[in-house]
Amino acid sequence: MNFNEPIPTFWESVKARQNLKLASERISKHLKDDAYEFPFKFQEDVAKTVKEAFSALSNPETASDENTLGQHMTRGIASQFVTGYHNFKQKNQSVEFKISKPINVVVTGAHLYYGPFPAPEGYVAQNWLGFLTLIIPGEHSNFENHTRQKELLKSASDEGVYFRIDTIVETDIEIIVTDDSTGLPVLRDRRTRFGVTFTSPHFTPWDEIFDLQPDYSWKLKWDWKMSDVDGVLKKIQNK
Repeated sequence: MNFNEPIPTFWESVKARQNLKLASERISKHLKDDAYEFPFKFQEDVAKTVKEAFSALSNPETASDENTLGQHMTRGIASQFVTGYHNFKQKNQSVEFKISKPINVVVTGAHLYYGPFPAPEGYVAQNWLGFLTLIIPGEHSNFENHTRQKELLKSASDEGVYFRIDTIVETDIEIIVTDDSTGLPVLRDRRTRFGVTFTSPHFTPWDEIFDLQPDYSWKLKWDWKMSDVDGVLKKIQNK
């Protein structure tokens, strides 16, 4: 997600909304809508993830620990944040993120990836319909009828799925860079909205993905993880 991208045309916006609707319906089925109401429960869960992630990034004891950050974000983005932390430390600076308003999450896009993960050798990725990617054997990548297409989708689905959800996070977050030798801020910046992509783990139709809680509600066994941050991450990388 990039706020510098060109503004979509009317028809592009209509198509994006339709793709989001269709993707959300599929995600709801995979998450068994009676147990996990998507997107509402998702929005609640990832708001907590965002808060905990930036709290960890503000704590010197955890901001340089990829394993701790990995509880809230994927390994790739955790590594980038750790690199940013060390770059600041070399300049005798530290970074703090202060969230001062409740977090509101707006889902703007969703994509489903069907097939084995990681992809075995000889498999190829095919994008379907704008919101599905199938990881299938290369020899099966050419098909000529709808029946075969459905068979490939069913076969890939049986091997598992994971989701990437694009969102806009609305809050008030202040980024403060401090000179450690003087204790004085050298940069203060504030954002009220930024893009975050969240990723689920890969799971198959036979995996148990919920735990029954004492109040007889269902809870996902895993947490959604931040896999991309637009704006906030770039500000750190460019310093």
